[in-house]
Amino acid sequence: MTTKIFLVRHAEAEGNLFRVAHGQYDSNITPQGYRQLAYLRRRFQGERLDAVYGSDLTRTHTTASALYVPRGLEFRPLPLLREIRLGVWEQLSWGQIQRTDKQMYVDFNKRPDLWHVEGAETFAQVRDRTLEGIRRIAAENPGGTVAAASHGAALRTLLGTLQGMSLEEIGRTGHGDNTAVSLLEAEGEEIRVVRNGKGPRPEGYVAPPAEELEKLRKVTPRRIQPEVR
Repeated sequence: MTTKIFLVRHAEAEGNLFRVAHGQYDSNITPQGYRQLAYLRRRFQGERLDAVYGSDLTRTHTTASALYVPRGLEFRPLPLLREIRLGVWEQLSWGQIQRTDKQMYVDFNKRPDLWHVEGAETFAQVRDRTLEGIRRIAAENPGGTVAAASHGAALRTLLGTLQGMSLEEIGRTGHGDNTAVSLLEAEGEEIRVVRNGKGPRPEGYVAPPAEELEKLRKVTPRRIQPEVR
């Protein structure tokens, strides 16, 4: 039986807006992020979903609410889908990192196989745990259709790996935009990338009315505290 897994990058969060390194720091969605969520909700209208997963950080939980709340489903937190842990980089501005740790800044984007920072995960560890997470989702939903919300670097690593790329090759690919949607199909041990999404909105997109945004804000989950490490 084939399981369909929609992968969704979280909506714009504070780290995206203010250009701050938020790996596993628990940040919130921005006003622009809520506009993206209203579109994401429309994007999935008419799509049957049997379950909705996401990392246990607030920005993915909030993003997933656009999918599980309209269907009356429970959110299934899965820490394996978290963003990469950035160690001493957490909560530093990307500009500061570029000035003080230039080579690692370059490696983070272009050579993830070489990147290493004190207290951080390696990209190999992110690859292994996100793969474990996707295999767990597939095993729990044989023949079903599910969605899972995750993060930019984690999804870039996962999708590139499933397309047969090494970490070095993944460094030559880009990140999907906030709320970009990708699609996997899992059957037995095989997991294939059907679509590697790069953008959330079609040309000519018009922001939804304010009352629709307000409905989304009312169902926003409370902040989930990050795991102590």
